[in-house]
Amino acid sequence: MLRILTTALLTATAFFAIQTSALACKADKARLEIRLFRYVGVEANSASNVKDQFARFYGIVSEKLNAIRFHIRESGIDVQYLDDMKVKPERSRLDQIYNETPPQSASDLKNTWELYQKQLLLLRGDFGTSGAAGVPTITSWIYWGEPVPSGLPVIVHVEGPLDLDGADHARDAHSFVAMFALAVDAERHCSKDVYLRMYGVALDAARDLAKNKGPLSPHLAAMKAYLEAKVPDWVS
Repeated sequence: MLRILTTALLTATAFFAIQTSALACKADKARLEIRLFRYVGVEANSASNVKDQFARFYGIVSEKLNAIRFHIRESGIDVQYLDDMKVKPERSRLDQIYNETPPQSASDLKNTWELYQKQLLLLRGDFGTSGAAGVPTITSWIYWGEPVPSGLPVIVHVEGPLDLDGADHARDAHSFVAMFALAVDAERHCSKDVYLRMYGVALDAARDLAKNKGPLSPHLAAMKAYLEAKVPDWVS
């Protein structure tokens, strides 16, 4: 009887280990860096207020990573590797990018991404001003490496005013693209249950964005449609 119970316990333990392993993500395969290049309109000789606004943009992008982690974990997905998400370059080296020439073409961005392949997103774009208050308008071209989901662009275009009070939430276009990219990346190295739930979080963000910000741009609308076809009812 003892032998039977022992065998049953070992079998159950092995089964549990297999199930746990099946749900795990291979954290060493994850792409967790968001690389920010110099935006056109921000130069080494730009006025200090322009540099300050760009530094604010950098800070908001960095702080939104916490909000993205919160939204993902709030949905019941506890993936510890997301704690290692970061924005490059480090804030202490931000001044150095004002003298650099950012990648211009899709092939330039691809070559940069292939150097490391640990980068989740590459961001470059234009940094302008609009409105009487001079609130910066951010136009980003976001490259997300490979594989690119079928039917979606290699470079995603995002445009809008800088959300000066938006660091504590992840319901904006840049955050949506990051959530989508995290889900695409998770499909490479996480179990199906995990990556589908992450797609579900991205779909919720897309729906909130469409509800609160109005019609989505063509790129973002295509990403939302992809998610609606990808995410099963039990997730959404």
